[in-house]
Amino acid sequence: PSHAYTQIMLRHRIITLLIILIASFSLYADRAYLYTSTEPNAMTASGTLFSDNSYSAATNDFKLNSVVEITDLATGASVVVMVNDVLPKTVEGRTIAITKAAAKELGILDKGVADVSIRLIRGEVAIKSPEADTESGWYSYDLGLFENDNEAYKVYSRLIRNNQKPAVSVEAGKLRIKIPYVREFEREAAEIAIALSGVASPI
Repeated sequence: PSHAYTQIMLRHRIITLLIILIASFSLYADRAYLYTSTEPNAMTASGTLFSDNSYSAATNDFKLNSVVEITDLATGASVVVMVNDVLPKTVEGRTIAITKAAAKELGILDKGVADVSIRLIRGEVAIKSPEADTESGWYSYDLGLFENDNEAYKVYSRLIRNNQKPAVSVEAGKLRIKIPYVREFEREAAEIAIALSGVASPI
């Protein structure tokens, strides 16, 4: 066969391979779905009451009480949720089902589904211990410096939503966020709130 014919056949095979790869990727892409419960007082797999207003999710890909960040691949919008439920074993592929509150923040409340990426923020391992004041007994969490004001505002808002009282200071034109004055019995709630803010590990 001629050189031109060989080039055409090679290009055809490459295009065919790309189509197969794209189809395979679409089939197994992470997908987020809206889910709710029609039964009052429905319980999740973690033993908590289901709530449309909580920022939580059901999945078989992460352990219960993990915290993950879900990002819509089309829009870049993101939401942080805690895994407190599981999906039926018949569900195939990497799939996560999210509550109405989470779906609203992600921007998929109307369409109910989106191709997403999923990032594990907190698994079973506890985040780094906070700084402790040996005299007062208070703890302080330093979430670090933020160069991007919008990112800092997002983290700050999520902390407020989860009943924390973050403090913000300016250092060399950057914003530092801390959670000061945390008592021993409040540490678990503070660490969950930090994870739900999207910060993987305070410094």
